[in-house]
This record gives sequence, C-alpha cells and structure tokens, in this order.
Amino acid sequence: MAQLAAVTVGLEGGRSMSNLSSTLNIPDSLLAKEATAILREYSSDLLFNHSVRVYLFAAEQGRPLRSQAG
Repeated sequence: MAQLAAVTVGLEGGRSMSNLSSTLNIPDSLLAKEATAILREYSSDLLFNHSVRVYLFAAEQGRPLRSQAG
C-alpha cells in the first residue's frame, strides 16, 4: 500500500493546518490503479480531487472502528 504521511488543508490568509496526525494507507492494487485511471480519464480534476478527499475522510473516520474490531 502507498502511504500518505499527512494531508495539509489550506485556510484563509494562506495559513495551513495538518488535519491528520498519523499515516493513512492508500490502496495500490491493480483494481485501485484501474479505477483511478478511469476516474482520471472521464472526470475533471475537481471531481478526482473530491474523490480522493472523500476516501481519506472515510479512511480516517473508520480508523477507530478498525482498532475496536481487532
């Protein structure tokens, strides 16, 4: 899995804030690569970036559930 060390969110006035304190794993399987290629081919940068943000948000929100399960 590919890893993302931190995500930085831009704030008004040029300030920034890291909103993740730990590493998230980004899938790099063949299926994930093919899905990414299709999204890149048929969508705008805006939609692609939104999709990545949604994945990262869901992965971070699911982290406590995974640690409770195992």
